Amino acid sequence: MKGYLSVFTGVSEVYSVNGTFDLVVIVKLNSGEEPVSPVTDEMGSVAGIARPWSHLIVTVVAI
Repeated sequence: MKGYLSVFTGVSEVYSVNGTFDLVVIVKLNSGEEPVSPVTDEMGSVAGIARPWSHLIVTVVAI
C-alpha cells in the first residue's frame, strides 16, 4: 500500500503508524490555497482506504 500511495499527486512521504490511523501520507502542495480534496478524494477511491482525513500543517519561517 505504501508504494502504491506514493504515485499520487504531491505525495512526498508515507508512514506506517499505530493508534487511530494505520498510515500517514504527507502531501506537499505549492501553496496553501491549493485544494486538498482532489488528493483525498483520489485516495478514498483506493480499496482498503475507508476514511481519508486531511490535516493542515502550518509552518512559520522567520526570514
